[in-house]
Amino acid sequence: GMLAYKALRNSGTTSSTMPTSSASSQATTYTQPSPQQQAKDAEIILTAMIDAAKADGQVDANEINKIMANLQSSGAGQEGVNYVIQKLQGPMETAKIVAAVKGRPELAAQVYSASLMAIEVDTDAERRYLDKLAKAMGLNSNVINNIQQLTSADSKSYVC
Repeated sequence: GMLAYKALRNSGTTSSTMPTSSASSQATTYTQPSPQQQAKDAEIILTAMIDAAKADGQVDANEINKIMANLQSSGAGQEGVNYVIQKLQGPMETAKIVAAVKGRPELAAQVYSASLMAIEVDTDAERRYLDKLAKAMGLNSNVINNIQQLTSADSKSYVC
């Protein structure tokens, strides 16, 4: 969440649902998504991580560990593990991800950053997938570069 927000803020991209600070009042406003929307957003982010892992045609143990760590940090139990296993065995869902983030640049940035952190970008297929995903979600090169810089401490990153 915060990584995506910083990347958008650093690129000059803003959204009415993102935290903003008013120069005159110094008040911070933020529209908190409903619990149902938060659950849908978390599912989209998890789906994006799984798709990124599948982008090169093989999901390695490191990628599975990153996805499972994200799942555990969200407090998901066996039902969540079963969901991930099912998603790993199914087709990629890039169109569903893109549709879910339409008009929501902050979610698009979260999806891209989670996708980037889920994998070690070491194949052309993974690079192409991330480039295609970013373009389809409408992320500009400034946002992409900011996310890549912010995640470089946590993940092997690349510059498009």
